[in-house]
Amino acid sequence: MNPCASRTRRAPSFSTSTGGAFVFGSPASYRNRAMRLAYRFDAEVFVPDYRSRPSTPSPRRSTTHLVAYQYARALRPDAPLFITGDSAGGGLAVSLFGRLRELGEPMPDGAILLSPWTDLSASGASVDGNRERDRWFTRAHLSHWASYYAGGTDLRTPPLSAAFCRPFGLAASAHPRRAETRS
Repeated sequence: MNPCASRTRRAPSFSTSTGGAFVFGSPASYRNRAMRLAYRFDAEVFVPDYRSRPSTPSPRRSTTHLVAYQYARALRPDAPLFITGDSAGGGLAVSLFGRLRELGEPMPDGAILLSPWTDLSASGASVDGNRERDRWFTRAHLSHWASYYAGGTDLRTPPLSAAFCRPFGLAASAHPRRAETRS
């Protein structure tokens, strides 16, 4: 884990999950973002170095995220701890909430999620509804990257797809794509 140092001892901490379809993204590629977050919030930012697919199956990556969170919490037990993530990293962050609830561990003090990828099955209506606006994230493209990450695991299985987790204390409006995942 590569921390960007804080300017004060009691500053908040952030644990950041990198995006990149669970394949790209690294502490090096997120260094600039982590430095800006540390500067703006006068915070210490931890960017775990995840093992990526194909070398690491998806469950091990979410376990790495849990261990990184526990490590950051243990390092700064009295500091507020926030989780951040974008795209695939945002999906990992949302899945972490469910895992923490299952383990009875303390929840983070907050989260900053930028366009979290919470439905690896790409089953939501927004995929087709945004087809003309977003030519990159087509159903075929999303399915390709999701299957590469998940292997043969059902893409609707929590924690792979956080959208299919039981709500975990978030307000209904804050739960990822809740309306789209209900049959």
